[in-house]
Amino acid sequence: MIEDTVHTLTRIIRDAAFASSPEEQVQMIVDAVSDAIAVDVCSLYRQDENADMVLMASHGLATRHPVVIPAGKGLVGRVVKLRHSINLIYPEKHPDYFYVARSKEERFHSFCGVPLVHHGVIIGVLVVQGRRAEMLEIEQENLLMTLASHLALLVAALPARS
Repeated sequence: MIEDTVHTLTRIIRDAAFASSPEEQVQMIVDAVSDAIAVDVCSLYRQDENADMVLMASHGLATRHPVVIPAGKGLVGRVVKLRHSINLIYPEKHPDYFYVARSKEERFHSFCGVPLVHHGVIIGVLVVQGRRAEMLEIEQENLLMTLASHLALLVAALPARS
């Protein structure tokens, strides 16, 4: 199983390395994560100057409108506060749940969020969601944490959006 995880990680990073821009790399990684661990949604939130979390890239989330999670709100805010991953089922029942309007995320019954840490500061959160109420296996969560480290380097190098 670990060999499969290392192979998957290597493939995702190798493929993303050939992207034409950091933004394209981020989107390629988000798309590949969704496919590699067979989840319905993979989203990357970046912290803005107000500490709000702004959706930067997503695979599978309805995102016709800008998505902003206010600072400290929701499970994404909890990941930031706790400074570690959260992996659970039935996120809509959690007291910290925050519904993102028009996202149709009520269809998803599993949630795993991992922080993007750059120089000791959390700059974003990588989130996966699934329709089935199944927690990620530890190998899958570890894969997300490793990719979040790589994504933190990419995201930190990108100019902040206004």
